[in-house]
Amino acid sequence: MLDLNAFLKALLRNWWLILLAVVTTTASTAYFVSQQPPNYRAESTIELVPSPALSENQAISILSVLNNKRTTINTYARKATSSTMAEQVAQILNVPLAVVTGANITSVVPPDTLLIEIRAEATDPKLAADISNTVSKQLISQALHKVMKINIIDVATPPLTPFEPQPARIITLSALFGVVLGIAFAVLEYLFQG
Repeated sequence: MLDLNAFLKALLRNWWLILLAVVTTTASTAYFVSQQPPNYRAESTIELVPSPALSENQAISILSVLNNKRTTINTYARKATSSTMAEQVAQILNVPLAVVTGANITSVVPPDTLLIEIRAEATDPKLAADISNTVSKQLISQALHKVMKINIIDVATPPLTPFEPQPARIITLSALFGVVLGIAFAVLEYLFQG
């Protein structure tokens, strides 16, 4: 068993192993992260509301149904991520279908709202925004205009910074891993020499 005094001796005697482990893990991780293309995420938000053509009582009834039965809003959210939607978006943007399916389109319905957040990812920030906005516009065109209306309340704009990779976080974690690995090597070397 290694007591505290022996542990500290092992660290002081083998400081170079700790340094080597930190430098190696940090440098290799930094290189790996620098080789990854940045990935951008853009988000647009739409809102489902009763059609203005409805009377006040009909609008209240529709809102009540929408709030109590989430099936309508969940149906639109599911349509946003469907393969049919991906095909329509690819055709409108004149890009290969693989580009749109690779955009990882997601739709989120925040609790207790009539909102749908539509997110798209791409290595090109403008493309991510274009995909998200096109999905929103396609959902608007599919609304039941006599009963429902869909409004875009937040238009996706090209993000300025990528959401991944996050070099600072990844490199910090690799440096911490290097410290732990270096300490383990230093203690093992001390035990084998002792």
